[in-house]
Amino acid sequence: MNSSRALSRTAWAMLAGVVVVVSSGGLVRATNSGAGCGESWPRCDQQLFPVPDSIEQLIEFTHRILTSGLVIGGIALIVLAYFQLGKSHPVTRAAVIAFGLLLVESLLGAALVVFGWVEQDASIGRLIAVPVHLVNTFALIAGYALIAWRAAGRSDFSIAEAGHRGRVLMVGAGILVLIGAVGALNALADTLFPAESVASAIVAEFGATAPFLLKIRVLHPLIAIVGGVGIVAIVRYLDVGMFAAARKRGWIVVGVIGLQFAVGLLNIALLTPVEIQVVHLVIADLLWIAYLFYAFTGTERRVAENRIEVPV
Repeated sequence: MNSSRALSRTAWAMLAGVVVVVSSGGLVRATNSGAGCGESWPRCDQQLFPVPDSIEQLIEFTHRILTSGLVIGGIALIVLAYFQLGKSHPVTRAAVIAFGLLLVESLLGAALVVFGWVEQDASIGRLIAVPVHLVNTFALIAGYALIAWRAAGRSDFSIAEAGHRGRVLMVGAGILVLIGAVGALNALADTLFPAESVASAIVAEFGATAPFLLKIRVLHPLIAIVGGVGIVAIVRYLDVGMFAAARKRGWIVVGVIGLQFAVGLLNIALLTPVEIQVVHLVIADLLWIAYLFYAFTGTERRVAENRIEVPV
């Protein structure tokens, strides 16, 4: 395997690995396994390699192992980029920045354990840490998506040079991040306050004595619906100024949004089972990646130089 192919494959493996680790983190939260290793970190129950004595410990320890593997992969990607492209190449710099985000992601996960923001904890610290964790996750995915894009030999892109189109695409990205951050709090509410039925959940959310986290649970489906419609509108609005490749990616984004809506409704109807929660999270990550590639394609420099300006 030549060095160029090794770099590209490592970049794509890192992007896939981030999705796997994020999904395993979602499983940790959905199964209340955050305290599976006790309050010790990076050790698990004061051991480097424990023999799991519960399903919760197995899930939490597996998540930590996967995260460790991702850190090793991040270092390998930096080394490959450095020796193949040099330290000043954009891909190398992006690999270093993405690795920094990966370390922040690990530290945020560690903070949840060290400060006891796990299981039934609903403290303000956890309510802040959870959406911050999600925003950093999206930034991390964006970093490795960019690296995979460039390592595969695709053209450079510039959101700034794309003018009005670039600004509209940034609005869409902000919408997706907002939906994800609110969704992270919603998932936490589902874990801490499981419902016996959809009707009882609605009654509980609007009860006078309902906890704050439960009261805001209704926000996610509302924001997701409005935001999803907004993303579809953006894709349709920009369609006239896009080349065929970008238009195709735009319709992929629309298709994933439709799938996510269906899974979201199923999640509510079935009272948020763990399996559907994890699938919902995976699709959210895939939607973010699909939108990023849509934005990259739509603002490639060759596109920006020949773009048809969309009227304001």
